[in-house]
Parts: sequence; structure tokens; C-alpha cells
Amino acid sequence: MTKICDSTLARAFQQTDYRVLADGQWHTLTVGAACPAPLRTWLITHGNSRCAWIITTHNPQAEIADAQANAERAAALQAWLDAAGHTYTATDSCAHSSDWPSEPGVCVLDMDEGLARALALRFDQVAMIAVATEHTVKLVWVDG
Repeated sequence: MTKICDSTLARAFQQTDYRVLADGQWHTLTVGAACPAPLRTWLITHGNSRCAWIITTHNPQAEIADAQANAERAAALQAWLDAAGHTYTATDSCAHSSDWPSEPGVCVLDMDEGLARALALRFDQVAMIAVATEHTVKLVWVDG
């Protein structure tokens, strides 16, 4: 297991573009930067909290997993969100480094931080992305 204090891992998350699908268009987010205005407006209109959460199920514990296992975990996450009645949209995380694959995920619009952390932990993730409508995009370690 990779420790969350690993500066290389933190840098990898920070050097990734997080894309969120809203109104048929992809909006790119960067850790430490403000949420783009069109996406912020969409999140406020479609969500019921001041923060949305980007969660992926791919590559648990920041270790590359096979495509089938990743797809099965992604389907399980979406089934859980659908059964619980949560609002979400598609995401895609694209590392600047070519040695890490793109990771599809979801941006959940109506979940508090505690539940988002629990969900990310359930799928063995080390981090998630907080998309606050009034603050900068933030990397959140889920077990720290």
C-alpha cells in the first residue's frame, strides 16, 4: 500500500487534469485552481451541496489494475449511486505523465464529505477530488 505522505504520489495527483462532463461539454479542473465558472454554475444548479466529489474506482491503492477489474468496480459504484438515488456525472482523470492510464470516474453532486470518503475507501482509493463551488479544487486523502 502506498502511504499518503508519499510526495511522489501527491505530485502525481496534482499533475493530473480532472475532466467533468456537464451539459454535454467537458470541463477541466486542476488541483489548486478555481472551478471554471460554467461548471461552477452547473454544479450549483444541479447539486444540493457546496462541494461535489470526484471519485474513481480504477487502480485501487494507486496501483494499476487490469481493465476488467476496473470496469467491474466502476459498474458497482454506479449501481450503488443509482440505488441510493445520488446525482452524478461522468469524469475522466488524465495524468500529465504518459505512464499512467486515464481513469474514468464520477463527480457526485449531492454527498457530504464523510460519505464520499467512505465510498472512496470502499473502493480502495487513497484520494478523491473536492470540487467546491466557492473555493479551489482540492486533493483530499481519504484515510487521513
